[in-house]
Amino acid sequence: MLSPARNLSISWLSWLCAFTCLGVISFGCEPAASADLEKNREAETNSKSEPDKKSESDSKTYLSSLSGTVRIPASRLPIKVYLAPMPKGVNSKDSYQVMLKDAFAHFQDSFAASAFLPSLSFVYTDKAEEATITCRFTDNEKEMHFAQEGGVTELVMDSDGIMKAKITILVPRRDCYVKKVALHEIGHALGIAGHSPDQSDVMYFSVQPDLNVDPKEVKLSARDIDTLKAIYSQSDKPSPLVKVEGMERSAAGRAMIISNEGSAAYKAGNFDLALKKYQEAHQADPTSAVIARNLGGLYVNLGSINLMARNVNVAETFFKNGIDVLSKHPDNKPFCRQACTAYGSLLMMTGRAADAKVFIEKGQGK
Repeated sequence: MLSPARNLSISWLSWLCAFTCLGVISFGCEPAASADLEKNREAETNSKSEPDKKSESDSKTYLSSLSGTVRIPASRLPIKVYLAPMPKGVNSKDSYQVMLKDAFAHFQDSFAASAFLPSLSFVYTDKAEEATITCRFTDNEKEMHFAQEGGVTELVMDSDGIMKAKITILVPRRDCYVKKVALHEIGHALGIAGHSPDQSDVMYFSVQPDLNVDPKEVKLSARDIDTLKAIYSQSDKPSPLVKVEGMERSAAGRAMIISNEGSAAYKAGNFDLALKKYQEAHQADPTSAVIARNLGGLYVNLGSINLMARNVNVAETFFKNGIDVLSKHPDNKPFCRQACTAYGSLLMMTGRAADAKVFIEKGQGK
């Protein structure tokens, strides 16, 4: 028979929560290579031996050029897609949404034509929170990582793979350009973590801004499709990524890299280093909801660990810090409610029933 203290322990332990720390990586698509970037690309190409160049060009995939492999797990298929309405004031055309839908349809047709994973399909949803891939247009260049970009994709990952992908495309542009950038960014959203070294592939790192062809002629290459096949045919779990090429060129990207280093430390059980990295990342980019979730979630997890060890004062500080960080981002409301419930359990355990009721009700969304 359990003692009263044990019963109390069981009752509050049932309220404790554990947060999974997330990794974030982002990719950009440049409308034209800057002089410095072009020189770097040429230097990389010229540094390869002739056999290396030939084998890379003849290869059916460009997996060796990628930063790693990530993918949307089978448990999250079919892939739900949300297309955000055009924001007011954006110099837009109805055809932009058409080009975006054409890009998704082209991927779908390519999958079907190659008998490639029939379960890898798209369905549209009108609820952004349900979507795995969300897409939007903007005319604000500041939303790009740097001035030359025409689109950017941010991936949020957990231990199973890609959890969310957010695509943002810069307009106004020609329809053919919008479609090519859309294809490129969808490729990133599906898990192509990096770029092809071949200009004939959609996943080449840049798109010429003066591109002027029939949008119907803008298509994935055979190597684009074969690379996706290879990624989704692998039996092992995707490799965790801390960064990909280009992330370090923006303040937000650098903050993501630091946060991902924190997630790697967290998975390795080094909570002190994880906390240090998350705090540094949050200070560098306090606007990132994912970084805030990682930091706030770790605070709450550390609160739970200390509460189980009966370090009540330390636990309370961690819970308060977690609630403070999580409450500042609307996207983190569900996690903030979990944190409030856990903190309410601590308050109940320590005889502060009135305060506990307040936080438990917050946890219930009241």
